[in-house]
Amino acid sequence: MDAYQAGPNLSADRGESIDLTWAAKEPASADRRFLDIPPDGAERIAEILTLNIAESCADFAAANPKDLADKLDRIKFGWWKLRIKISAEDGTHVDTEWLATCGEQPGPIIIREWAKNGDEILQLQREGKIDRW
Repeated sequence: MDAYQAGPNLSADRGESIDLTWAAKEPASADRRFLDIPPDGAERIAEILTLNIAESCADFAAANPKDLADKLDRIKFGWWKLRIKISAEDGTHVDTEWLATCGEQPGPIIIREWAKNGDEILQLQREGKIDRW
């Protein structure tokens, strides 16, 4: 598996997704959508959300910002579920789920594994029992 691509699923019902941009230090293709990952065991970093101080939120780090037109383009204060698919050119992929939040100040952006307590946190948020991260 050489070329990987990652993108949060904005709405599974509508089939919406975006390609994330790779962190500046990562060697990516000219369009910044793909990263060749050598089998060296080194960590590779994709930007998922970037802090937007002016709007007090976190913006999705889309490789092509036009992909976000008329879609969820940022997360405001609260908890959000992100689905990120990591795919290879041969069609194989790994689906991952994450719990993300951005504080009111704004920041920091916190991302945790969904499996640990994502369902519980979002349920408490819906019930109004938690409003702080």
